[in-house]
Amino acid sequence: MEKESLEIEFEKHITQHQGLILKISHAFANGRYETRDLYQDIMLNLWRGYHTFNHQCNVSTWIYKVAFNTAISTIRKQQKDDHQPISKEMENLFQAEESNSEQIAELYDLIRGLDKIDRALVLMWLDNLSYQEIGEILGISKTNVATKLSRVKTKLIEMSNQ
Repeated sequence: MEKESLEIEFEKHITQHQGLILKISHAFANGRYETRDLYQDIMLNLWRGYHTFNHQCNVSTWIYKVAFNTAISTIRKQQKDDHQPISKEMENLFQAEESNSEQIAELYDLIRGLDKIDRALVLMWLDNLSYQEIGEILGISKTNVATKLSRVKTKLIEMSNQ
């Protein structure tokens, strides 16, 4: 594919799926600056890998996988460098003027309290990805997705009642 058309196609996909990249960045980073850095790292990895994307899965599935793997790699690197667990307190980035913005903020606060795999699972489920797509991204079976998701929902309910 010609370089110019590749860039145009890439930009189209990024524009279309920017929300999920932002969502993963917000969920896995601590604070505004780390979120921006993670977003940039995800974008860079997407661009670097785009020429090898073979369209055997949905573009959104591929973007999720790259974004999730970038986020996990970043967390591991930070933990290795800092030798400290990552703080669960994050800057509230959900200040929408909608009537349910407080509920959304509370939900994301609860999601941040989950471990990284459960966090990714819930985010994909909230984005209405199929169990098959979630399984492909996480490298687990569709049945395992259903089981894990059920457990995570129960955990979120318990966390909200505390």
